Amino acid sequence: MIQFVYDANSVARTYVYDIGTANLTQIYNYPDSLIMMPEIAPIETTSAWLSLCDEGVISSDQYQLAQILLEDDINRGKFKLVDFELQYISVARRLLERHRPIPGVRRKLKGADSVYLATAVLLAESLKPSGVRVILVTSDMALYQSALPEPNVEAFHFWTCQCPKCGRIDIPTKMKEHQCPNPKCTFACIPCCLANCKSAYVVGF
Repeated sequence: MIQFVYDANSVARTYVYDIGTANLTQIYNYPDSLIMMPEIAPIETTSAWLSLCDEGVISSDQYQLAQILLEDDINRGKFKLVDFELQYISVARRLLERHRPIPGVRRKLKGADSVYLATAVLLAESLKPSGVRVILVTSDMALYQSALPEPNVEAFHFWTCQCPKCGRIDIPTKMKEHQCPNPKCTFACIPCCLANCKSAYVVGF
């Protein structure tokens, strides 16, 4: 059994197609698993979708449909809201103190993102005796990097891609020039965007 913890980016891109949505679709249909998220996630997801509307990336109709689909998935238990009451406050504070930025090494963990990581940490602690794996899913590099050293918590960056030419797995930066890091491979997605995406990555945990 796996319990995936989604942040707002993961929720938003589940219903609005972008790079990484193919990976999220695989997780959505992953066997013997649950998708969890803190109660702040639907609010932040709405904010993300409205920003996409304002930028002209999605239409009002697409926004409304995404809201309907998310609400339906919550109501039928596909996405489960996690409420740790006040427990997450002290844990989130501790995580913010622990994962302060290191120039050139680690980016700053933001306040809201600490709630997602705290949710994963608390779930992992409560589920450890049962052997259930907890995997935080995000495209935020600071959140991803902060989750990696946390005991009992795994992390997956949903922009993870696999070069269709040589099979090298990498995490690209969206809208930046992306050359396969394999020095013997010439494949490139320039820039890294949905229109250029040829990732062959298959999610497996």
